[in-house]
Amino acid sequence: MILNYAIGILLVTGSCQQMSQVKVDPNAGWNGGFETVKDGLPVNWLVYTAKTAGSGEFDIIPETGGSPEGTHHLRFSVKSCSAAGGRLSPGIAQERPARPGAMYRVTCKVKNSGTAFRILAGGVGAKTGEVKIVDESRLSDSEWRAVSFNVPVGAEFERLRLEVSVLSPGTFLIDDILVQELN
Repeated sequence: MILNYAIGILLVTGSCQQMSQVKVDPNAGWNGGFETVKDGLPVNWLVYTAKTAGSGEFDIIPETGGSPEGTHHLRFSVKSCSAAGGRLSPGIAQERPARPGAMYRVTCKVKNSGTAFRILAGGVGAKTGEVKIVDESRLSDSEWRAVSFNVPVGAEFERLRLEVSVLSPGTFLIDDILVQELN
């Protein structure tokens, strides 16, 4: 399973145009608390950085202190960026094995100051997927806010994809991403 994940990462990052940056550590698991960091990147996440997005001025930083869970959270400090989302905007993504036909609950904590952000999730296969917007907000938070949503994985899919994009300037923090199968 970890080998398949690593091969998938190599295929994505091995193309002519680098679409994301990634550091892999099989011992870190999901790393939804961003506790494991290598070379300034949270491991096991595709990270859409200023280097790979093609435009914009922003930093994505695993930061310590003030985290709602553990010692780290992820900070997006954005001066300018594309509002397109996906690999063209500051963001992160990860796919993990999922049971076809299952329902998953995804929870996380966010703190937003001025940005517009979008969270997408859904089931994916080798060549197709059903990924939808599950949260989209411009709401500014002075405290960490819990976000929770259910994600169905269709019977034809074997992975769950989660993607977070920051779509406008400001500061966005995220931590404590958890995924639970409901059935």
